[in-house]
Amino acid sequence: MVSKIDCFVGTVSRASGPIDTPSFKFGGKPVFISHLENPICKHCGQPMDFIGQIPLDKPINFSKRFKMAYIFICPGKFDDRGWLECDTFQAFSGSNAVLLQEDLGQIIIPNIKPLFMDYLIRITHELEPNIDTSDNENFRDIIDEVKMTTKIGGVPSWIQNNENPICPVCTKPLRFVVQIDSQLDGPLPADPTHWSEYNTYNFGDAGMGYVFICENDCLENGAFLWQST
Repeated sequence: MVSKIDCFVGTVSRASGPIDTPSFKFGGKPVFISHLENPICKHCGQPMDFIGQIPLDKPINFSKRFKMAYIFICPGKFDDRGWLECDTFQAFSGSNAVLLQEDLGQIIIPNIKPLFMDYLIRITHELEPNIDTSDNENFRDIIDEVKMTTKIGGVPSWIQNNENPICPVCTKPLRFVVQIDSQLDGPLPADPTHWSEYNTYNFGDAGMGYVFICENDCLENGAFLWQST
């Protein structure tokens, strides 16, 4: 019998204004609680775009040390053929970042231009099977119970193979924290003339982003990767 684990499914919606608290959100500006950080892509040298921030103490306690995680991704450098040169899809590539901060009791909001407006995420508690969704052979009868949407906790709903990163210090698999659906405003409509009204993260073709941290707090940073069909 497959065990069930806690999962908090997110409902994403545009906020009425900027969110200036250290809460779960996408877009807008990061709300740092320790110090100002501005990650730079190690491949092309561009400042990374802020994707979102995640509390690490609630609704699930992921870390004994860190209270917030901040996700950044390089806007990308493209070659003459229009191909992306920066490996934004790969964990620890240097073209994305998951910054972890301890709570020092302060609020620091950088003066940057946001990629998108602020998006509020409301969560609903559910349970989902503790399975590897890339193993279609053994779990095909219950894979549909794993949520293929934005969520905290549960298990990653892999679009491709299982790419769970390994901690380079303790060599244990990093713990899955958050899954991010690239379509912030929902699926794009059939009529492409309306696509400009929808905000979408560049995770390939309607892809999914995944955030991990070391549950032993070995690392000052987490890991981010994305997959698409």
